[in-house]
Amino acid sequence: MRFAAENGDSSTPSISAHKSRTSGAMVSVDCIVDGTVTDQRIWAVWPHANIVSLMILADGNLTIKTNSTSVPDDTLAVLANEPVVYDPAWHPTDPIPAAANVASLYVTNAAATAVSLRIRVLCDSYVPV
Repeated sequence: MRFAAENGDSSTPSISAHKSRTSGAMVSVDCIVDGTVTDQRIWAVWPHANIVSLMILADGNLTIKTNSTSVPDDTLAVLANEPVVYDPAWHPTDPIPAAANVASLYVTNAAATAVSLRIRVLCDSYVPV
């Protein structure tokens, strides 16, 4: 994972940081979320207790629900080009606070334009949930 802070002013240098994480397994999701869609199902499975690091990035605004459309364990608002990051050692605020295993995602895109969604979850070990 790499983070950078910039203010658009060339006289003020940007800062960046890099943190490498290793794990026993990685869940990887790369998909297109259709435009003007509600609760598009995306198959993604990971055990919450084994997360080493998580990153979600989309090029448009999305709402992501975990495990259910009607009573989700968590609901995340993902803003365009703003990564959602969880790394207990570096960024300890968990964006998926219910601590439930993830068995599927349901994604809503209110915009008419399709959105690219990328998710990486590093786990100590991976056992399908």
